[in-house]
Amino acid sequence: MITLVPPEELPNIWEQVKEHIPTAAETSVGRWTAANIVAAIQSGHQQLWVAFEGEDVKAICTTQIVSYPQMKALQGQFVAGVDLDAWMSDLLEVLEKFAVDNDCKRFEFMGRSGWERKLASFGPCVFRQVRLNYFVRAARR
Repeated sequence: MITLVPPEELPNIWEQVKEHIPTAAETSVGRWTAANIVAAIQSGHQQLWVAFEGEDVKAICTTQIVSYPQMKALQGQFVAGVDLDAWMSDLLEVLEKFAVDNDCKRFEFMGRSGWERKLASFGPCVFRQVRLNYFVRAARR
């Protein structure tokens, strides 16, 4: 089961999701910390989705609605958890409905190339991955 956690409910589920937040932050290559992610969820800038199996949290996902000049998109920010195959199709179904309900025309996220194989069975996906991280000299000191 996939559940959207309202920001005000985060304290009630914190003990169950807190182990996944630092794992998610690690994938950002220094752009986010666990505290930054929590603050974005608490402020409502990001939505927290939780994949449950019974009472157990299997994974978390955060999303953010972004507005471009020509459209809105639902952007997947972070995913962390276990047993991906058990909950991924349910998550994508719920996120697609949320995107439609919020007038988003696409769902987008950055990830490793393995995501292309995982998502291929869910429908057409345009996969373009070019992510370069160049740290400017002042930041390297």
